[in-house]
Amino acid sequence: MADFKNFDGTLRNAISIGKGSDKVGIRTLSGEIQAQDNGGPWVRITDITHSSRSGLDQDDHNTVYPAKEGRSGDMSTITLSGEIDDLANNGYTGLVFQGLGTTTLRGLAAAKDGKYLTIVNDTGNDFTISNNDSNSSANNRILTGRGADLSIPDEGSVTLQYEENSNKWRMLGVPVSIQASVSRIGALDIDGTTNAVDTNITLYTVPASTYPRKVRINITNRNSGTDALVRLAHHEGSVGNEDYILYDVSLTPSETKSIEIDGMIPGDILMIRSNVTDVTFVATSEVYTAKDSPVKIGAVDPSATTNTTLVSTDASTHYEDISISICNRDSANPASVRVALVDSTSIGNLAVEDYIMFDTTIAANESLIMSNICSMPPSSILAVYTSAATISFIAYGKEI
Repeated sequence: MADFKNFDGTLRNAISIGKGSDKVGIRTLSGEIQAQDNGGPWVRITDITHSSRSGLDQDDHNTVYPAKEGRSGDMSTITLSGEIDDLANNGYTGLVFQGLGTTTLRGLAAAKDGKYLTIVNDTGNDFTISNNDSNSSANNRILTGRGADLSIPDEGSVTLQYEENSNKWRMLGVPVSIQASVSRIGALDIDGTTNAVDTNITLYTVPASTYPRKVRINITNRNSGTDALVRLAHHEGSVGNEDYILYDVSLTPSETKSIEIDGMIPGDILMIRSNVTDVTFVATSEVYTAKDSPVKIGAVDPSATTNTTLVSTDASTHYEDISISICNRDSANPASVRVALVDSTSIGNLAVEDYIMFDTTIAANESLIMSNICSMPPSSILAVYTSAATISFIAYGKEI
């Protein structure tokens, strides 16, 4: 058996590997690393200073080298500001940013699979982590898990982990400082003066740095003897047929209808409409200050009897928790619809085994919301089909 030795020949915390003429020894305390090959003399591999190192690392070629600083939990202070690309972390387990002014972290040097790294904002300002930013090398990019940049408030922190399958840093969890509050985000009454009948009206516009989730809209017909026809759309600035969630849905006197959509992003708009007065619209939501929920990822108003792409993913994108809203805008005729998940980037490769829904009937002026209908892997298509050109499809999903 081989023993660890100092250069003076004395033993120090030895670990023995092999026996006879094939011996190897490695030191773990202050001093040197030595190896013995085929029973020959002990040879120094490298030096290691215990005060600044905390162990040994081994690369993919089984070459042993001194561990980097910070392996025992050290935090490093970063005074850089502005846009930061491919930042070296030098083995630290945490980086505390204290630079002045606006700071955007766009990439971190790649690490071993599973390495954790905590990012702390101590700048006195908001701090942004850029999502999958092409200004940093592909293996150094950060995935926020929200499909968008993440703003960390002053004194906030997040934890990242390096993941070898994607060769990216992935964000774990949501900082407490950006988690949800619950609030009423919009309320109005169709009174015939301020809010006119048969007019598209904005119920809510999502402000900057705000991400509503589980948006619930309650619609109440307060009339005692008159039916109401109501509409609800979720659009990004200009409403189109593809944006309707409800279209001329009838509410009997004193009836309330409740609808929920998964999430919204800054700039999104909820539009409402009624053909009579005394109809009330109230919207409530969980409100986040970072994108951490499913959002609108696709909307189409397809031609009849045509397979149409609702959502597609590239080789580096996938969605989970996908929900689909299907709205029939026709006041007299039902329509049948289909939904398929195609394991290809070409809709022409749609096969019978891809169908999630097949010829489901949507009655006139009715809507159907299918929650958590599927997840989408990279390089795939969510395809839709309808028997009539009066159907609006909207998809919601969370990019991961």
